[in-house]
Amino acid sequence: MKNTDNINILGDRNSLEYESSSISNASIDIIGNDNVIKIHPSAQLGSVKIVLRGDRHRLFVGRNVKISAGLLRLIHGAGLIAIGAGTTIVEAEIISFEVGTKIIIGEDCLISYGVHAWTGDAHSIVDATTGKRINHGRDITIGNHVWIGYEAVLLKGATIGHDSILGARTVLSKKIPPQCLAAGNPAKIIKKNVTWDPEVFYEKDSNPLVAGENVKSNS
Repeated sequence: MKNTDNINILGDRNSLEYESSSISNASIDIIGNDNVIKIHPSAQLGSVKIVLRGDRHRLFVGRNVKISAGLLRLIHGAGLIAIGAGTTIVEAEIISFEVGTKIIIGEDCLISYGVHAWTGDAHSIVDATTGKRINHGRDITIGNHVWIGYEAVLLKGATIGHDSILGARTVLSKKIPPQCLAAGNPAKIIKKNVTWDPEVFYEKDSNPLVAGENVKSNS
């Protein structure tokens, strides 16, 4: 058992790799055994709560990842959350709800405020005739260089291909191919063959205040 101001661990054989400067404003709370947390020394976590309940979970935060606020939670057992290098998360709730389910976020992604990603429903839906559960959890996969808008919701089974964009308040539970813009509830593909850039820039003659071609803003 390990207890500090921001780290509480109850259990055995839990492995944590991190630099104190990376998690100075974050908290880690573990109840369980044989869990692994690896946070790259260059990552920066702000007001982030990391909560693990159960055994054999894995949480990996890659190089130059920035998470300003939110919740990373794994419950029940053998879950995985992996966040790729260079990804920025403004504020999100990312939860592996079911045994063995994974949330994999690629490199160089941008995730906005109020985003939710859940691999399960937290409660069982049962067939009234057979008594069998019918809403089993599924993985969530986000490719490289994906932009997820304000208050988007990613439900179990959501998959987003590389270079794609998910609009604000979109609800996604299916697969979006690479280089697509999807929006709505439920999510629908609005445009194909698109990508995105974190900077705002103007094409030549598209803005009377800007001279030249592909001029990026200073904001």
